[in-house]
Formats: sequence, structure tokens, C-alpha cells
Amino acid sequence: MSGYVGYLNSEEEEALEVFKQQIEDIKKPQWDDSYLLRWLRARDFDVRKAELMLRNDVVWRKQLSVDKILQDYRVAEVIEKYCPNGLFGEDKQGFPILYYYFDLDLKGLVRSASKADVLKSMVHTMERVYRCFQEQSKKHDKVIDALNVVFDLENLALKHITYKPGVELCVELVQMIEDHYPETLRTLNIVNAPKIFPIAYAIIKPFLTDHTKNKIRMYGNDWQQKLIQDIDMDQIPVFFGGQARGPDGDPKCSHAICYGGEIPQHYYLQCSKQAIDKTKMDMAVVNKRGNHMMEYFVQQPASLIRWEFITEENDIIFGVYMKKDGTPVEKLKMCDLINVLIPQRCNSHLVPEIGSFIAEQPGNYVVVFDNSYSWTKSKTLWYKVDVLLPSEGLTG
Repeated sequence: MSGYVGYLNSEEEEALEVFKQQIEDIKKPQWDDSYLLRWLRARDFDVRKAELMLRNDVVWRKQLSVDKILQDYRVAEVIEKYCPNGLFGEDKQGFPILYYYFDLDLKGLVRSASKADVLKSMVHTMERVYRCFQEQSKKHDKVIDALNVVFDLENLALKHITYKPGVELCVELVQMIEDHYPETLRTLNIVNAPKIFPIAYAIIKPFLTDHTKNKIRMYGNDWQQKLIQDIDMDQIPVFFGGQARGPDGDPKCSHAICYGGEIPQHYYLQCSKQAIDKTKMDMAVVNKRGNHMMEYFVQQPASLIRWEFITEENDIIFGVYMKKDGTPVEKLKMCDLINVLIPQRCNSHLVPEIGSFIAEQPGNYVVVFDNSYSWTKSKTLWYKVDVLLPSEGLTG
């Protein structure tokens, strides 16, 4: 229990006090010691690294409007219906449980939703988890700040680990959770893992902290008996070997847990890519090891920068920046820019990438399509970018 409130040694207590002083300028009232210790544990009580991690998180949360995501963001229907997971029940100590039944159509998901929507839906899930922590803490009158995960990998197959866009998406999800929701995991209980699991784990393992790895439990055929050591039977769905049933006696408790499945093709967005009217878009070829930059002047605070783009073959990195000075756009280098929207590798060759960003201050903004990571392939890009005034953004 070292590293937690009530179990700190003298060095950890000192690190916590120094950490509080270092982040005083960004500290929020709700950041209690339990919350701050997450970041310190994630960086082995290296105050400098923990501070950098937390400051990056503050910027990230602002860029994605994370604090309002539960109120303002509607998860795409295809993700809601076919991405398997669900919060249900609690363990014997009051910590909530997230169930995953890995029947995930990765190829269908990549073709049906943008990477941004998938990542944002995971943020939505994690914010629900943190809201659950608050509810459980009040219910049990103690700090509840970690999550049990039951991960059933019965349906993990070779098709999942050989589909490159899907694997890249899973890696990004893991990285995002480790970077922005550190030390959230209490236990990860893996059950029904097939023989190819070591291959899948080898792909993900480099992106996990040692703290996370140490919380993983692999169970054999006796996994149901192992689960009930920590979780009461009435908190485990019948489908997972417990006694809990949903409405009308549902053994899967499907009202709370999504079980995934094959995504119907009518959700696929490929058709909308083909239907895009390119006559209303600009075209550019982004050379290998190169990028394509466009500059837009924002006159009023809270204006909306809106974009839509596709690539004919292969993905591309997209980001939004502000200029540091008056350097003409054709002479700009990445070091001349200040990032305001985290760059993201987009599967725009599979689905159209559509999004927007609220520019909080006037100035010269630069939209960047970055292909510097590709040594061999240029990218043909079709794009449309608009800047809308605040009043136009509400109706545009």
C-alpha cells in the first residue's frame, strides 16, 4: 500500500509537499492528496516527471473539453452498440467493476467511426468511471479511486492482431489511459485467454507502466472461483459465472454491459467518403517526409475552426497550431509553431475526418497535415477548412 494516503513514508510525504508547491499555479480545488498521489506513483515519485505529466494533462483536457464531455458529447451509435464494455457492480471493498467481453469487430469499427470519435468515446467512458468513484466514495464513506476490470478474451483471434489500423487504434487507447488516467486500475483480471494472447500482449506491453503490469492477473480454467474471492456472486452477471441478472432475467445484464459483435455494413462510412463532393474541396499532395500547412487568421475569440478531409491512400497526422511570429507560412518550420490541438494520426483513407476546434484567442492559426513519418509514400489529400465567427459557429 506504499504510496497511498495513510501509507506514505517520509520521502513520499516530502515529495507530495514539493509536488503541491510546484503545481500551485494550476491546482484545482477538487485535487485532493489521493488524486495527486496518482501522478506521483505513476512516475515513481519523481516530482519533476509527475509535474510534467500533470501539466500535459491539463492542456489535453482543455483541448478536448474533457470537463464537459459527459454533458456535451454524444457517443456515436455504432460505438455505443458494438464496443464491448460496461460498468456493473462492485467488489467486496466497494471498488467498481468494468466488464469487457472481447467480441470486437476491429475492422468494422475502423470503417464506421473516426479515430477521434473512438478515442473520445473512451474519454467519455473514463470520465464515467471517475464519476462512479465519487458516487462509491460517498456510498461507502471512504476513498474509492480505482477500478477492477474483468477482461474475457475468449474471442481474441489472429484477425485482431494482424489488422494494422485496429492494432494502432488499441495502442493509442492504451497510451491515452496511461498518460491521462494514471493509476486508475486496481486489478485487471484476464480470463479465457487463447493461445495467441502472448502475441497480443507483446504488442501492448511496451506501452504499460510497471505499476499497471503488476496489477494484471491471468486466470486459467478456475477463473470463476478466483473472481468470487474478491467479488460477491450477486455482483457478477450469470454470464461471467455469478448470480446477477438484468431486467427480465437477462443473464448477461445487457442493460449495463455491451457485448459487441459484428458491425453491420450500413454503419460503414466508406460510402460517405466516396460521396464527398471534391469540387468543393482543395487538393494537395503531401510529400513523403514532408507536411502541408495552411494559415488562417482568427479575428474574434471563440471562433470555430472547422475541417473535413480525406486521403486517397494511407493515413496522415493532423494538428492545429498558432504561429509564434510573423514568419510567412511557406517558410514555417514546426519549431515556429505552438500546438493548440494535439496532433493525431487519422485513418482518413478509410473514413472522412471531420472535426472542429474553438479558437479561444485571436491570432494566426496554422493547420498542419504532417507526413514526416512516412519514408516512402506521398499522400494525396482533399480538404476543406473554414473559420466561423462565434455567431456563425452556433448555426453553421
